[in-house]
Formats: sequence, structure tokens, C-alpha cells
Amino acid sequence: MKLSFSDFDIMFHMIRSIDIVNFESKDLIDLFSKIKINTAIMKAPNSVICDFTGKIVENSDLDSISIEFFKFRNPGLYGFAGLRKVYVSSSRIEELKDEIDDDGKVMFDLYFVRLILHEITNVLIRINKDNMNVSSRFITVANLEKYNVK
Repeated sequence: MKLSFSDFDIMFHMIRSIDIVNFESKDLIDLFSKIKINTAIMKAPNSVICDFTGKIVENSDLDSISIEFFKFRNPGLYGFAGLRKVYVSSSRIEELKDEIDDDGKVMFDLYFVRLILHEITNVLIRINKDNMNVSSRFITVANLEKYNVK
């Protein structure tokens, strides 16, 4: 894909629209910690990471991953993986909490677990490949060859 100067301008404008926030949600932070230590939940990501990197996920790798919340002025970004951090959109969390009732809490928790597993997997791939540019989108062999990911 070839980007124009206006594409870069739009992208840099979007980057300035992310603000790290102090989002008070003990429930979500506790759930994040429980996900990381639950061997049944982490079995699938660990298997993917082992297949992709040839390395086993160490507990110290999981322990080193923290969570941050951000506000994003443009819709559509719900989370992303950083360097030993998972970033979650507090804007999206607030939206979901407004949309669901007490019966929807299980669906909300499943949404959060899915998002966290996806982003933790990306962080762990980067740790184990020692390459910040690698993410789960590279997992196909064609992409590995195309982007020269080793």
C-alpha cells in the first residue's frame, strides 16, 4: 500500500487523539490479572506463541505485562499492544457499560477477555521474537515470507 502525504497527515492527527487516562475499574484490572494467571485461559495463546516463535511463554513474561487505559477521539480503536503493556479503550468500556444491563455482564466480561487475550498474544509474540514490529497478523507463512519475519 502506498500512502500519500495527506494519509500521513491524517495518521499523525489520529495519533495525537490518544490520551492515556487513569480509568478506575478495579473489576477490569482484577479480571486482567486473573486472565494472565489462568492456565486454562492462557493455553490457546501459549500454543500459538510456541508454534509461531518456537519458545515457551515464561511466567515472568506474563508478570511483566501491565494494562493501561486510553481515550480515543475517533471510534473503532478498542485496544492495542505496546511494549509489555496492553492498552484498552476506556471510551469503549464506558460505551459498553451504558449499552448493557445487569444480565449483559457476562457478555461484557467475555468481550474484555477476548480483547485482552488478543493483545496479550501480540505482546508475547513481540517479547519472544524480540521484535516490536511483529504482531499476530504475521502468523501466516505468506506474510512471514513477505515481511521477512524470522
